[in-house]
Amino acid sequence: MTSRRTYTLVQGSDDGSAGAGNGNGDGSGQPNPAQACRAKQNDPNFPQTHNGESFDQYDGTDPNLANAFGMCVSSQAGGGSDSSGGSDSSSGSDSSSD
Repeated sequence: MTSRRTYTLVQGSDDGSAGAGNGNGDGSGQPNPAQACRAKQNDPNFPQTHNGESFDQYDGTDPNLANAFGMCVSSQAGGGSDSSGGSDSSSGSDSSSD
């Protein structure tokens, strides 16, 4: 007798909304890094809680700040509780002090 397995495919939303079943996959119900960053990016009060900086200014590191979302996701995925920010120098790799 062969056992039969049934799988259900669920299509996720790419709009960053956190609804039932969305999460980081560890069962905690917390949003995944991309969802968390999308929420921060869309938060109209972001500047008031981040020293007056916009999301792009806070997380972006390249000259035109176009990498802000990717940098936010990267820092969230790395286990940080908040993004590293473009002007944060606490990364431990300060090459200017030789």
